[in-house]
Amino acid sequence: MEALGRLARRLGHDLNNTFGVILNTVEMTRDGLPAESPLQEDLALAQEALQDVQSATGWLAVFHRREARDRVPLDLCRATVDALQVLEVILPDDIELVTDARCRPEPWVHVSLTQLRRVLFAVVVAARERLAQGGILRVTVAGDDAGLARVAVGYTPDGLAAAGAPEIEAAVRDLGGEVSFDSDTSLEIILPVIPAPEAAGAPHGRGEVILVGDANSYLRRMIATELTARGYSVLQAADRTGLLEHLERRRGEVRLLIVDQDLPGGVEGLQPGTPMVLVTPSAERGPGSRTDGRTRRLSKPFQLAELTSLAGSLLCGREDRR
Repeated sequence: MEALGRLARRLGHDLNNTFGVILNTVEMTRDGLPAESPLQEDLALAQEALQDVQSATGWLAVFHRREARDRVPLDLCRATVDALQVLEVILPDDIELVTDARCRPEPWVHVSLTQLRRVLFAVVVAARERLAQGGILRVTVAGDDAGLARVAVGYTPDGLAAAGAPEIEAAVRDLGGEVSFDSDTSLEIILPVIPAPEAAGAPHGRGEVILVGDANSYLRRMIATELTARGYSVLQAADRTGLLEHLERRRGEVRLLIVDQDLPGGVEGLQPGTPMVLVTPSAERGPGSRTDGRTRRLSKPFQLAELTSLAGSLLCGREDRR
C-alpha cells in the first residue's frame, strides 16, 4: 500500500500539472474570443470535460500516504453525492446504494475534500463487510437548526457492529467531525456548518513584484503571463536556487511568493514574513485553505481566476478568518 500511495502521489502531481496547463489555456482562449464566437460552445464543452477529469484525478490523493488536511469551504450535499457516485462501483450488485441529499439550503462545511472522500470510502467498504448477503446502504445528508450538518448512514439488514467502525472513526476524526454509532445498523457523522462563501473577483495589480517558483516551465510561464496581464511585475524561477537569487537581487521588493510545494531544493524559510501561495499536489478544492496568517494553499489543478483572486487578497492583506 505504501508503494501504491507513492505512485498515486507522483501520478497525481504529473497529471495535475498537465491538466492545469490545458485547462487554463482553454480558459484564456475563451477570454480572448468574442462572446458570439462559434468556438465558445466547443471550448466550454472541453472546459467542462477537463474539470470532470480534474475531479477524477483528485481521487488519487485518497491513497497518498502523506495526509491531505487542507480545509476548504465545501457544499456537503454536492461533495457527498459526487463522491458516492464514484464509490458505488466498489459495491457488489446485490447491495443497493440509496442517497438522499436534497438539501435546501445547502449545508456548507469547512473540511478537507480528500478526508471527506476517505470517510465515505470507509463507509462503503464497511457496507461490503456488513452486507455480505446483500442489502441496502442508505446515506442521508442534511443541515439542522442548530448549525450542524449531518450525514446519516444506515445498513439494512443488520450487520456486524464492529465492521469498519475503527476505520470510519479514524477518518471522521481526521475530517474534524464527530461520529456516533446508534445501533448495529446506523451511524451519524456530525460537522459544524459555515456560511456559504461569497464569490470574489480577481483584482488588478499596480506593479507589485510577485515571484513564481515552479519546475514545470509551461505552468510557470502561464501563471506569469496571466499575472503580468493583470498589472503585476512577475519574476520566475525553476528551483530554490533561482528563487534565492531573485530574492537577493530584489531584496525587499518581492511582495508575494507563488511557489510549488515540490519545488526542487524545498520551500522552507525563503523570505520570512512575505505572503505566500503554496501550490500543492493534493486535490483539495477551494479558494485557498489556510496554513498560517500569511500563507495559503492552492491545489493543482487550479484555474487562473482562483490564483489571481487569492494573490490579490494576500497583497491587500485580507485574510480568511474561518
